[in-house]
Amino acid sequence: MTDAAVENGDAGVRRQIAANHGATLSSAAMEILVSQARADVGMASALGERSDTPDTVIEQLVAEATEEVRRVLQANGYGVDRNRMAGVSKVAQERMSNGYWLGLYDFESAWARLSKLGGPKAVSESLICRYAAEDRFPEATAVFAMLTDVSLEEAKHWLVRVDTEPFLMVAKATASASRPCRRC
Repeated sequence: MTDAAVENGDAGVRRQIAANHGATLSSAAMEILVSQARADVGMASALGERSDTPDTVIEQLVAEATEEVRRVLQANGYGVDRNRMAGVSKVAQERMSNGYWLGLYDFESAWARLSKLGGPKAVSESLICRYAAEDRFPEATAVFAMLTDVSLEEAKHWLVRVDTEPFLMVAKATASASRPCRRC
């Protein structure tokens, strides 16, 4: 189904599919999306945020984008040092490749341990603070997911993104909902 939509859909449909982190992409579908991403910044961003986008694809897209940026800057009269662009490219690549960092942690085991302890009934704000202070990222992420009622997969990505707005909005909303109204 996803393959057919990617194969037959227009650029907007493909962008939506790439942005849907729950959509499973075959290698053929990924090739089509990567091909579009070479000329479509929105598609490149969507692929960069997916945990299943291979690091080699991200490296390739960043290298191509960096070269294009360099050409545009030079055409507009700005001198651009290739070494500096390589450094920028490396930073962009690392920021896009959250899959690598997330792969270093065992979130599912942390989730299972917390579930055995009572799941959402056993977690608290103080527990997430304790795990964060102890540098126990998988456990802190699982507690955050349970406290806010978001999926573990979603929580993992929110906690490693450069854009912290989704995390902050949910955390503030959850904190507000758990406190009694002072005017009441």
